[in-house]
Amino acid sequence: MVSTLLKYLNRWVVLGGLAVLLLLVIFWGGALWFFYPGQRSENGVRSGVLTVIPAPTLTSPVPAVEAPTPVIEETEMVVAGGVEIGVDVKVDGTGGAGLRIRSDPGIASGVQFLATDGDVFQVDDGPEEADGYTWWFVVSSRDPTRRGWAVSNYLVRVVSP
Repeated sequence: MVSTLLKYLNRWVVLGGLAVLLLLVIFWGGALWFFYPGQRSENGVRSGVLTVIPAPTLTSPVPAVEAPTPVIEETEMVVAGGVEIGVDVKVDGTGGAGLRIRSDPGIASGVQFLATDGDVFQVDDGPEEADGYTWWFVVSSRDPTRRGWAVSNYLVRVVSP
């Protein structure tokens, strides 16, 4: 009986049997995957999971510019009020947040740069009234390219005795 069985079991029969067995495993595995109830939603439709990853946003449209803080001589005095064309003024009272120097008077105008407390400017033009504020056109004493409109609330006059 064993010799008769071995006569029919050559390598092609064994390989064919293994191929049939592999096809059955693939078929039943696919059928179980397709019909498995955990893969369908309540209405019977297969659903996928969509993960939305928000795109990065800009934190500030105008980066703060690191500018050297001018040294004010000890002989200079700060005078409240008295801002007018031709005088030197200092940025003061922003609490470290800085003062936005804008291209035109008004809070809707573009920001040119951020002036920090202690920065000194010369008043070149103004005053202009816009958005409930008084605006002065200032130019940096150290860098003439740093120029624009500033709110008078954060400007104090600097005079030499």
